[in-house]
Amino acid sequence: MPSYRLFCYEGTRISRGEIIESVDEMTVIEMVRRRHSDEVCEIWAGDRLVARLTKGGLAVMSDPPT
Repeated sequence: MPSYRLFCYEGTRISRGEIIESVDEMTVIEMVRRRHSDEVCEIWAGDRLVARLTKGGLAVMSDPPT
């Protein structure tokens, strides 16, 4: 199962970081959206930004999901 890195921010500082395993990118985005809707977060796959989520859970995709 692929691993993704999650970083959540308070202002410009990282307030939370964790590794999340998920079957695919859309599933990990939805998981982060539900759990961290009150934070600004980024999801990374290796050195590629998968998505940036704003407060409220709006996801801005960097590339189409793989």
